[in-house]
Amino acid sequence: CEVRAKFVEEFHTESKMIPVVMPKLQLLVIVKALLAIPAVVLGCFGFCWGKGLYGQVQGRPYVVTPGLLQPALSGVVAARPTDATMSEPLMLSPPMLRSG
Repeated sequence: CEVRAKFVEEFHTESKMIPVVMPKLQLLVIVKALLAIPAVVLGCFGFCWGKGLYGQVQGRPYVVTPGLLQPALSGVVAARPTDATMSEPLMLSPPMLRSG
C-alpha cells in the first residue's frame, strides 16, 4: 500500500481553500435566489392577468369584420386578380427540385 503524496498535498491545499471560497459561494447563491424572486412573481402576475384577459376575450360575442383583421393577422396579403386582363397564371410551372 502506497501513499500518493501528490493527491494528499492537493487535498490539503483544497481543504485550506474551502474557508475562503465557501462564503463567496453562499453569497452567490443568496444573490441569485433574491434576483429570481421578482422574476417568479412577475411570471405569476403575467399568468393571472393573461388568464383573466383570455376569459374576457372568450366571453365576448364573436364579430367578424370582413377584411379588417386579416392583413394584421396573416402578415402577408395575397393579391387576388380582380382585373379581367390577367388570364394566365403568375407561375407557369412549379420549380424543379434537384436530386443530388
